[in-house]
Amino acid sequence: MDGEIVTKLLRETIEEQFEHAPCGYLSTLADGTIVQVNQTVLDWTGYSRDELISSGRRFQDLLTLPGKIYHDTHFAPLMQMQGAVKEVAFDLLRPGKDPLAVIVNASQKREADGRPALTRMTLFDATDRRTYERELLLARHKAEQLAEAERAAREQAERAGRVKDEFLTLISHELRTPLNAILGWTQMLQRDPSLSEDQREGLRVIERNARIQTQLVSDLLDMGRIDSGKMRLDVQQVELADAIEAAIETARPAADAKGVRLQKVLDSGVVVSGDPGRLQQIFWNLLSNAIKFTPKGGFVRVVMERVNSHVEVSVIDNGQGMAAEFVSHAFERFRQSDASGTRKSGGLGLGLSIVKNLIEIHGGSVRASSEGEGKGSTFVVNLPVTVVRPASEGLERVHPRNALASNSSSVSISLRGVRVVVAEDETDARDLLMRVLKSCDAEVATASSAMQALELVERVRPDVLISDIGMPDVDGYELIRRVRMLGGGVGNVRAIALTAFARLEDRTRAMLAGYQMHLAKPVDPKELMVTVANLAGRITTPV
Repeated sequence: MDGEIVTKLLRETIEEQFEHAPCGYLSTLADGTIVQVNQTVLDWTGYSRDELISSGRRFQDLLTLPGKIYHDTHFAPLMQMQGAVKEVAFDLLRPGKDPLAVIVNASQKREADGRPALTRMTLFDATDRRTYERELLLARHKAEQLAEAERAAREQAERAGRVKDEFLTLISHELRTPLNAILGWTQMLQRDPSLSEDQREGLRVIERNARIQTQLVSDLLDMGRIDSGKMRLDVQQVELADAIEAAIETARPAADAKGVRLQKVLDSGVVVSGDPGRLQQIFWNLLSNAIKFTPKGGFVRVVMERVNSHVEVSVIDNGQGMAAEFVSHAFERFRQSDASGTRKSGGLGLGLSIVKNLIEIHGGSVRASSEGEGKGSTFVVNLPVTVVRPASEGLERVHPRNALASNSSSVSISLRGVRVVVAEDETDARDLLMRVLKSCDAEVATASSAMQALELVERVRPDVLISDIGMPDVDGYELIRRVRMLGGGVGNVRAIALTAFARLEDRTRAMLAGYQMHLAKPVDPKELMVTVANLAGRITTPV
């Protein structure tokens, strides 16, 4: 084939590829005047070649107003300095149509023969890319909105949690304070030898129901701690039989009042790792639940036995029992087998839920079973047994609160000559404390506010200060701080925080503020007297 023909064909092929390439081509002078354009650009914009070239139209004339501004302020200066620009987004005007989004790559080359430098541009249709970027931006915006909504919801939940904790603390304080007076006076009045048996029984009923009320308050607080993850354990090696025995003795008055027999078969020597107070609470809750649903003349039996590396404690009763459909819901909070308005038993339906949570915190499990209504129930607690006893085996380790209660009968208490200042803003509680302490011959001065108490401390120079925490104007924490600032002997007075703020963090805060002891309302009068005697150095134990 003739060479000229080949050259012509090649030239035509190249021109065809240039004109109808999938991308647009433009060549402009330095000022932007268009000197060359391919058919693709003409098709995109709707202009004819003469309209773009013969009329002297400039590239920037094809741009929207924002594009023109960017061209003059950024694109053109960069071309002069760098001679090239990559990946610049513009919108091309199209008569009668919406602007077309394009991506422009441009380079400038000065011809060797002295001809003016041309700017050569390659244009790519960016419609799909612009759509993708918008969708991506929208998705990112939605994600940021969701993240913000999640953060706001989390903050709201945290605020709600704090409000709930504060509410439960307030409820605890407001309920425990009158209960303290009720329990204290019933115990004081029961010592009167002139009372008839009916009067004594009435006082026992009042005391028993006040203690139930106290337990309901404690259940609410415990559920709040469990929900917020603030339930803390004083973990130590515990003789499980001792914790169960203590729970049985605590539940015995309720059983005796109802005519329910308590039976036990315990395996001594079983040691578990746990909080003795919480373990006692677990079994007391199970016993109380069993007693509540067992009729007069029935029985509640506690059986403890080892099973491999675990110990199983079964609380069995021959009482009301549970329907098959309720057994699987027995440990759900606020669930009761009889939730009708005519139900025979009281309570909030929290006890078994708290039991389940406490047992799981101890690494154990609990299950319930019943052969049906009227056929009794069985609750089985499974706890891991401590594999190795501590090196101090043989030395009795008792929870301080239990030790105090168990030994109080063998302690001779005399507060004669002991000066005590009591700070309590509630009149009934203040009078009760004064009467309890004076019954042991203590010298008692009372104050209805922290400032009055501070004056009494300076004037009386007491051996022991007993102070409520939740007092108006100046609370008990600030009182003890000011007392400690007095210095000398009076500033070192032994102090007891007696308060309805009964959480572990409340006890910690009281100790850090400067108190030696923290007692939660309602307090047992014997425990109060023993605690005061202990701080005053007046406890003598018979040999």
